Amino acid sequence: DPEKYGLLAFHARAVEGNLEKAAAYHRVLIGLYPDSSPAHNNLGVVYLNMGRYPEAVNEYQECLRIDPRDRLAFFNLAQTYITRTGDLDLGIDVCNTQIAKNEKFWAPYCLSGYAYLAKGQFGEAVRNLEQSVELEPKAATCGFDLALAYSMSGQKQNAVKVLNQILATDARSCDAYYSLGIVYDSTGDGVAARREWLRSVNCRQEALRSQRNGASEYLEIAIARTRLGDLAGAQSAENEARSIDPKLYFDTARLRSIQGRTGEAVQLLERAEKNGLTNFAWVKLNPDLQS
Repeated sequence: DPEKYGLLAFHARAVEGNLEKAAAYHRVLIGLYPDSSPAHNNLGVVYLNMGRYPEAVNEYQECLRIDPRDRLAFFNLAQTYITRTGDLDLGIDVCNTQIAKNEKFWAPYCLSGYAYLAKGQFGEAVRNLEQSVELEPKAATCGFDLALAYSMSGQKQNAVKVLNQILATDARSCDAYYSLGIVYDSTGDGVAARREWLRSVNCRQEALRSQRNGASEYLEIAIARTRLGDLAGAQSAENEARSIDPKLYFDTARLRSIQGRTGEAVQLLERAEKNGLTNFAWVKLNPDLQS
């Protein structure tokens, strides 16, 4: 009964938190129904969550062999290559294969654009990210990546335009205010940069009113207040974040970087890696880690 084993696997993963048990149920299901493409994709997701990336890749590939048009398996495979194993070229190849099948699907343009950006191929990054945003304007992640691609390639006004478009869709996108501050600061417009960083702080504080454990929000406030030169406010926000979750190693590394404490930032990134950080493309691209 495929439904039975699927439910058992879901319960093991989502309720019990037992990934090995969930994988076992999926393997039983695949033994009974070897051509079930969803079962292979679901097993791949479990393997991904277990950090067993080669096995996850094998399952996504098997799913796509059975059903070459399975968009979810494509997305999972490309994202695994790009953000988990660091195989940017393989991720781009998967995206190009998907584009050849359906040139109107936004996701492969977005993922490959991000990979090109990490490779320093700004022309290809901008081209693909523009296409992804044109096909799906509400895909905010693609918009942020496009703004970063514009900024890194010297097209600052285009970066500002994209970030303002994100805010026009969602005025509570706190990251957009912060990113605008980064872009304005890179152009030497300190007044506009401070204005946007202050807006990002206000946005985060508003978000905290509806959250019980907003460790990440407090740490983002600490980062923005450091940019603003409000060291006392930054320390207070960092203390709040650490009291809730002391293991935000990556974001604390960003904070240490803009504080000029490079050695500590590197140590925190190493701890983040030991605790599961795999998206090294973002380590390379993150503006706070360029300080």
